Amino acid sequence: MIDLQQSGQGLDGYPLLVAQLQALLAGERDFIANAA
Repeated sequence: MIDLQQSGQGLDGYPLLVAQLQALLAGERDFIANAA
């Protein structure tokens, strides 16, 4: 996971973090659907 403090972006990086999280969850959902 990305550490926003370490990247120096602060809250400006939050939308990117949310987008990455949504992409990760979508990937997990697809993986589960394919495994079922």
